[in-house]
Amino acid sequence: MAMGVLLTSSHVLLFLHCRQKVIQALYTFEELRQKLREAEELRVAKGRAEGLTCLKRPDLKAATEMRLRGLQVNTNEYIGNVPGIGVGDRFWYRIEMVVIGLHKQLEAGIAFISKTKARVRARSGTSVATSIVMKHWGNPYRDDIDNGEFITYTGQGGLSARSSTAHCIADQVLTRGNEALKNSYKGHWPIRVIRGDRDKKSPTGEVYTYIGLYQILHMRYEPGKDGNLVYMFDLKRQGGQQPLPICASPEPNRRYIANKPGSSTSMTVKRKWEDLPHAGGDNVASSPYSSSRGQWGIPLDFSNTNQTLYVRGSS
Repeated sequence: MAMGVLLTSSHVLLFLHCRQKVIQALYTFEELRQKLREAEELRVAKGRAEGLTCLKRPDLKAATEMRLRGLQVNTNEYIGNVPGIGVGDRFWYRIEMVVIGLHKQLEAGIAFISKTKARVRARSGTSVATSIVMKHWGNPYRDDIDNGEFITYTGQGGLSARSSTAHCIADQVLTRGNEALKNSYKGHWPIRVIRGDRDKKSPTGEVYTYIGLYQILHMRYEPGKDGNLVYMFDLKRQGGQQPLPICASPEPNRRYIANKPGSSTSMTVKRKWEDLPHAGGDNVASSPYSSSRGQWGIPLDFSNTNQTLYVRGSS
């Protein structure tokens, strides 16, 4: 039986302080995204007479604007849990995970700390993986297996160029994300796992759910289902965390920021974009719990806080 972590009032207060920053960042992102979407739709409507029909993505523009204004949070690199983010948190836009520091790769399934940054964050001279995304649709890696508590994750690379029919056509090599996962395996570093599912209620057609910290138990290099050599990593979910969330669709007209049972708290955006600070402010990453192994790397159970939070979102 996994031993829990004794929580003090300072632990809870620190978590809630960090969580408020995450929530505010997501509020800001949603408000700015809607504002940019309206402006983009107006631009396209005016340009239809000239054959202009391309609608640029306001979610990416919103995230860029937040980065330029210093409004993204958890900008440091974290191994293990990220301050203010809990198991069961769900996101309709993948870029939201970049905004709050959960998974800092917009397209790649493996996020990792480079060798240079790892010397500081993990006291290691090698790259270290921080998070992976396990997609349940449109996944060209046919060797992935998701059994909840145990998963098999395929390394990156070796794919054909066409995204619509992508599959492994070459042997994978031990570089970038693959090398980082190998180093995390050898160093016993925890990996954040995000599950990607289809969701008809989502404006993007997808939803991403943070399902917790996992440990790499085994690493293999063998032929995959497409016949080429691929790296496979067997992971087991760490104990002492919130139960594995059911990755169901959020309630209609709501988008989950957190998923804690027993509460129906909802919050709305009250601040205008023009009133928000343009740079600086307190940085969650400056807390004494920033990414040190054995601190945020230990899964903390905040179930007693009964802190369920939602944000109203438009489709």
